Amino acid sequence: MARRVSEVLCVSEESLDDARIFNGFVDVDSRLYVDPRLLPTSEAPELKKSYDGFRKYFRDIFTLLRNSEAEDDPMWRQARKLLIFKEKPIMALGYSINGTEGSAIGPQLGDALTRTASQIIKAGIVEPTIFELVGLLESGIGPDRISDMTVKIIFPDLLKYTTRVSKEMGIVTFEYEGQEIPFEPISKKPIVLIPKDILSALPLSFDWDSRDFICVYNEELRSKVNPIIGKTWRQASRVKKGDLKKVLFKYPELIQDALNIYKSKKAFKYNFEEDPSGEFAWNSLAKSYTVKYPLPLSKIRLDSPEKVYYLVESICEKYKVLVEDNGLWEVFWYKGKVRHERIAQLNLFAIADAYCEANNIDITRESNSGRGPVDFKYSYGYKSRVTVEVKYSTNTKLWDGWQKQLPIYNKAENTQYSIFLIIRTSDKFKTIEKIQASAFEQTRQGKRIPKVFVVDGRPSSSASHA
Repeated sequence: MARRVSEVLCVSEESLDDARIFNGFVDVDSRLYVDPRLLPTSEAPELKKSYDGFRKYFRDIFTLLRNSEAEDDPMWRQARKLLIFKEKPIMALGYSINGTEGSAIGPQLGDALTRTASQIIKAGIVEPTIFELVGLLESGIGPDRISDMTVKIIFPDLLKYTTRVSKEMGIVTFEYEGQEIPFEPISKKPIVLIPKDILSALPLSFDWDSRDFICVYNEELRSKVNPIIGKTWRQASRVKKGDLKKVLFKYPELIQDALNIYKSKKAFKYNFEEDPSGEFAWNSLAKSYTVKYPLPLSKIRLDSPEKVYYLVESICEKYKVLVEDNGLWEVFWYKGKVRHERIAQLNLFAIADAYCEANNIDITRESNSGRGPVDFKYSYGYKSRVTVEVKYSTNTKLWDGWQKQLPIYNKAENTQYSIFLIIRTSDKFKTIEKIQASAFEQTRQGKRIPKVFVVDGRPSSSASHA
């Protein structure tokens, strides 16, 4: 089963919750982010001045670039150095143990950011807050990198926070960069704790609303740019970044407009009680369901590839029953809206993991549980491997997944068996029928294909909540 920070630190989940410390999974990345706009309101005393330090960091970069006389002169190089962010071992956000560390900003992206910062200055913008909106301008900058960039800048404050709360909770610590923090006993990597109140599901700079109209007052300018980038900043944020950047630097008023709207917006921290994104629901429901609905597997002897496949197939069959007949479909939904497909993938992985553990089955479970897909494989020995691909029926790449992905995995991993599990999340059935017809035809031709499972994950009309 996926381990949480509380388990690694040998403290109760309740104690971390009471201290308002993020109790994430140390071997599965979260999709929560440190939002710089939440820093000023944090209850952690160590972070009271973090936002000021964050702004000063970028103000210093502007100062360097204003005094730079040519690209690659000493001032330019110093600014570029400040815009390269190496990965930090923030295990409490789910990075590090399995090498799924944060998205660093390396030399190539640092070069691009330095040039963009120089262009911003030439456009007459000297507000350091613009760096919080750099995701609008620069390809390769997403919420994860904004979060990692923020963490790098406030890292000394997080270390002080971790030192204090670890001491208060009696957690064993070791010296690290002048502070005393915990270490994970197996990997020997440091654990830096994060206050819950600086985390959001999506940083404000990426969470544009459909009501965030581009408000430049020049009617002529609006008539020029609206057909290109749209009438709202939500529409503009979906334009190819290179094209958007050209428009913004041609009309700097637009950059100032985006800044004004951004600064007027209120940042919202993640609602851990309701867990709308399902960051914890997939694991908690897996635990409760596997205890309430056990699956006897201990008599299966894993002495052949066929037996490994039978084991995984049995778990998938049980999962179908849990979802369709026992209400587990609720993990896919929040207030009538479907959660990210990643939650369903993690949930099945946790269910399978728990059933194997409960039956004392020694089998290797491997998952790409970082920020990418959560496809996984089960193996026993080198040749007995089974991959499982999980997709929603509403996934626009469902057909591509059937045609391309699993055969590639099978070849790359020497997998002997594979399962393509589709979770139906809408009334539309066309692509599912197309896949089923394809499977029937290929089987008729004697071809070796993945086993297709269809699990109805639509909300049950008889259920009391979603």
